[in-house]
Order: sequence, then C-alpha cells, then structure tokens
Amino acid sequence: ESCGGKDIFAMSEYFRQTDPSRLVHYESIFWDRRYNETSDMESQMYTKAADIQKFLSEHRDKPFICCEYTHSMGNSNGGIAQVYGTDRDGTSLSGRIYWDFVDQALWHRDRYGKRSHGLW
Repeated sequence: ESCGGKDIFAMSEYFRQTDPSRLVHYESIFWDRRYNETSDMESQMYTKAADIQKFLSEHRDKPFICCEYTHSMGNSNGGIAQVYGTDRDGTSLSGRIYWDFVDQALWHRDRYGKRSHGLW
C-alpha cells in the first residue's frame, strides 16, 4: 500500500525474471498509473460493485481481483451480494479476497487466566 513507483516496478521486473511462471500482484498502482505494468492483474480494494462492472466493461487487458472486498469485523459485511454478482457475466473478474475474516468477539483466557473476548 505504498502507491507504487519505480522501485516497486523494478521489484516486479525482478520477480518476473526470477520466476516467470508466477503472477505479480500489487494493488496500489490503482492510485498511481505511471507504472501500470507493475502488476499482472488489476487489483483494487473495497471497490463498489457498480465501479467494478464499469471497469470490467472498459478494460479487458488484465484480469481483475478485489484484493480486499469486505472487512469482516463483527457485523460489517454489507454489500457482499452486490460484489458477488459482478462475476456472472463472463468478464475477467478473477477473484475476491476477504480481509480479516475472524470473529473478534470470541471468549478466551488471556495470559493471566482472566476470561476476556477479542482476537482468538
């Protein structure tokens, strides 16, 4: 999440030379298009479903991935159904990645043996 630039681009070129069988993923070129070839896929975080559809209809040169499309903290997963619907039309949407898919309200004992809730 450092917004790209020549050093990140150079690293992506190194990765491709070292192992050309692997894809390079980098999200932050979304904010700085000067080095668009840094990533082998278009990657965005928390993009609205309508904006995903618009992007997919206008750009077919790279697969699209929602590298963070929802942040699951308690009851904060609104809009999931809309994002799921974006891959039904044969476009180049390649996937979606959950961020923080964990129930952070689970009861546990802390290091002092006291009952608490939080990260598991």
